[in-house]
Amino acid sequence: MAVFGEDVRSRVRPDTLTTWAEAQPVLQPMSAQVVAAVLATFWLFSMVTWAIWAVVKSLVARGAVGFVTTHDLALTLMGEDMKPQAANFHFEDHLENGELRFDYRLAPDIAKTSNALKLMRSIGLEV
Repeated sequence: MAVFGEDVRSRVRPDTLTTWAEAQPVLQPMSAQVVAAVLATFWLFSMVTWAIWAVVKSLVARGAVGFVTTHDLALTLMGEDMKPQAANFHFEDHLENGELRFDYRLAPDIAKTSNALKLMRSIGLEV
């Protein structure tokens, strides 16, 4: 408090702090844990996405050639961001006798369908 001077010290009211400290928490402990876990997960995924993006940009800047495969739609933005050095492609898929089949032919742009939902429905899950 000495760093901030007397002005700050004169505004601290111990009775208000005590009342706040003794009050019931706004979030119940379990709710706070769930919220913290969800936020931490989103943060982790965004950091991983950022790191992958940074590595790929660095490799492309050094003249690297290759493929990046992903199910993360955020990473497909690299194809737009890094034109003409990068582009998005995908394989077409379809269900055949309850099995997912790919054509293994590169088609331009990102996939327009989600095979995860097809797979879940094929094993009887209602989604």
